[in-house]
Amino acid sequence: MSKKLSTQFLCSSMMLPEHISALNKLQGEEEKRELTYRPVPDEQQLELWDSLLKSSKHVGKKLKIEYNTGNGPAVITGVVSDFNHKAIRVDTSKGDKTISLESIVNIEGA
Repeated sequence: MSKKLSTQFLCSSMMLPEHISALNKLQGEEEKRELTYRPVPDEQQLELWDSLLKSSKHVGKKLKIEYNTGNGPAVITGVVSDFNHKAIRVDTSKGDKTISLESIVNIEGA
């Protein structure tokens, strides 16, 4: 087994620069996909999120919303002022923030 590992490293030392840059590019793309990964919620999860959004809008309940940005995951806490089938507008201590529904990973009470 150690012989196999040593030959693997010998081969990698003889890689062309073009291949090394292509592998680095693929690794960077994979890391970006991992940062922007969004699990697909099931119906029960969507119903729970809908009830949380409605209670936040009508009663003023604070929510913690986890979402993906282009650079990775982010979390915001606040009260929902408005929402539709495309986006949610949240009032936070730092001002209003609009979040796309496609980027939301999780919603829970704060």
